[in-house]
Amino acid sequence: MRSTDTLDSGFELDHTTAETDQEDVMESPTSFMPAVQTESARICYSFRCPSPGVFLCTLTGVMFNISQEAELLYRIVQWDEDLLHPANKKAASPLFNIESSKDAIRQLHLPHCEPQEALLSDCLSVVHISAGKMKVLKPRKITDTHVIVEVTHLSSFGLVWNIKRFWNKDKPVSGQVLLFLEPINFRTQRQNLNVLLLTSNIPVEEVKIYEKLLTQS
Repeated sequence: MRSTDTLDSGFELDHTTAETDQEDVMESPTSFMPAVQTESARICYSFRCPSPGVFLCTLTGVMFNISQEAELLYRIVQWDEDLLHPANKKAASPLFNIESSKDAIRQLHLPHCEPQEALLSDCLSVVHISAGKMKVLKPRKITDTHVIVEVTHLSSFGLVWNIKRFWNKDKPVSGQVLLFLEPINFRTQRQNLNVLLLTSNIPVEEVKIYEKLLTQS
C-alpha cells in the first residue's frame, strides 16, 4: 500500500508499507574494489557487475542489489541543508549520487552508524534527492550495519536522522578515529598529528583526499 504527500518545502514523504517477501532474504554479498578516479577533491567510483546479485563496495560500504549485468557509477555529493531543515532532518551518512543502467538496481543497502540498541528508536530514514526535491523513503529493512531501501529510479540517496535524534546527546553512535601524520617541517623539525573522530560510515578514502588538500594548502 502506498501514498505520497508533497509538502510546500520541496520534499515528499513516501508512506510505502514495507512488506516481507523473498527479496528480504539476504544473500551473501560479493565484495569488490571499485575503480577510483580523483578530480580535485572529488572521488568517482565505478564497477561493472558481471551478473545479478548483491555487491558490496569495500571503500564506501554501500551494497547494490543488482538484477542484471550493469555498470555502476557513483560519488559522494554535498548535502543541501535547505532541503533538510524544513523536513526536520539531519544528515546521517554521506549523500551518494548513483548512476547505472535503467532498472538494474533493485535495492540499495546504505551503511549506518547506529549501535544495535538505537535501531529500535525508528530514527533513521532514507532520502532520495532528484531535480532539487527531496523524498523521504521508509526503509524496507534495517540490519545491524545497513539500511535497505527499494529503488525505482536513480539520483542521490542518503540516510537522515530525525532532528530529535541528533540533539539527544545521550544517544551513542558507532565511530572511528583516524590519525594523519603531516610531513615534517624541516624548519621547526616538528610534525603535526591530526586526529579526526568521525562516524563509522564515512569512507576513509574521502577523508584522505580532504586531508591531503589541507596539508598542501
